[in-house]
Amino acid sequence: MKKLSFLLFLIVTPLFYAQDIVGDWYGAINVSGIELPLVFHISRTDSSYSSTMDSPKQQVSGIPMSSTSFNGYVLTIKHKESGIFLEAKIGEDDFPGGFKGYFEQNGMSFPILLADDPELAKAPIPNRPQTPKAPFPYEVREITFQNKKARIQLSGTLTLPEGKGQKFPAVILITGSGPQNRNSEIFDHKSFWLIADYFTRRGIAVLRYDERGVGESEGEFQKATSRDFANDVQAAFDFLRKQKGIDKHKIGLIGHSEGGLIAPIVASEDKRIAFIILMAGPGIRSDLLLLQQQNDIAEINGVSLEERESMGQLNRGIMDLILANPEKNDLSKEMSEFAGNFYDQLPEEQKEKEYGKDRFVKTLTTAYNTPWMLYFIRHNPEPYLKALKCDVLALNGTKDLQVAAYENLHAIDIALQDIPEIDYEIVYLKDLNHLFQHCETGAISEYAKIEETLAPEILEKMEQWIKSRK
Repeated sequence: MKKLSFLLFLIVTPLFYAQDIVGDWYGAINVSGIELPLVFHISRTDSSYSSTMDSPKQQVSGIPMSSTSFNGYVLTIKHKESGIFLEAKIGEDDFPGGFKGYFEQNGMSFPILLADDPELAKAPIPNRPQTPKAPFPYEVREITFQNKKARIQLSGTLTLPEGKGQKFPAVILITGSGPQNRNSEIFDHKSFWLIADYFTRRGIAVLRYDERGVGESEGEFQKATSRDFANDVQAAFDFLRKQKGIDKHKIGLIGHSEGGLIAPIVASEDKRIAFIILMAGPGIRSDLLLLQQQNDIAEINGVSLEERESMGQLNRGIMDLILANPEKNDLSKEMSEFAGNFYDQLPEEQKEKEYGKDRFVKTLTTAYNTPWMLYFIRHNPEPYLKALKCDVLALNGTKDLQVAAYENLHAIDIALQDIPEIDYEIVYLKDLNHLFQHCETGAISEYAKIEETLAPEILEKMEQWIKSRK
């Protein structure tokens, strides 16, 4: 039996039929477009249930779940070590004899169906009513362009409005952190495709592309930093300026999350860029942003103040190591020593939750000692923002838990207010989360459950602002 990884995306459990859930139950979740099948083996003890789980595609089997309960209507399965929580209810008429519910782990949420027949256990396709549908009243070009510095070819899509012989304003879309395709696809939400469709129908050309090492683009994503991604954006800009139908004097950048960090880097170094739009872009130092993000997400997930403070001390210590060694690209030794000493000082009950010193140390060093994370923590947006000469629109949702609206928009405002030659606007969008969806709490677990991909007001605001540029 293999041990379940801390970062492994697993799933749920059994099913009800004739009040008997003992047996093998099949399910699947959709993880970034990849279907991950799961099998739950449920058995009965004297007065309760127990279960194990297989993840065939990940070649793990027989993983014992911490608890399994069924009250005749709701099935609940938990795996304490990996933080898995599954709650599934007896299916309605559209899925008789099975369970419908959600699998949650580390703040991520995935819909799931459970059935005793593997043929029925397909990953549910969420309803995404805003996803664009053909026919499209504009030109769609599949394109490639070269990043000569990195010696890689990037692939994407350029959409051009109707109007033979005309030249249109244009934008390049820059994705957030993690490997993203040209549609910035998260939980079947294709936000960049939606932006491209919305803008192009209204006279604005859009270039979106797969990040390096993703989809049809060359390169190695895992070895890249935000600086490398900025070079990719520069290559996209140089390519776009040469395309027919593009007004090369009206090309801007739109970056979401980390993309909102990258856009100012590129625009501060290339004064030909006409404007930038920052969708939940960072304004404060990255170490401070991560600490606030970690605390806010933990709080919304019910983590106690004591545990959040302990987590903050640990992460602050690791980040201080990184900041104190700005030229080092490998801090595994220093991080391991710090994390080990920190673990030794934890209360015994806290040590039990961490499942051993070796795992505690490995988890921390694996997460922090990467090229991307080292660069990110050392990054300060302020000097790049202050060096801008183009117009800026910065927007954020008031329920964003990943890039807190007030702290980051306020910092952007402070950085830009003394630059007389630019026009900028700061916009707070009420009750929107990090993905710019209308939401209840802003928790990451809501992202997949919300049918809305992007709130209409952000699409309208960006379009109107772009068209108001001279």
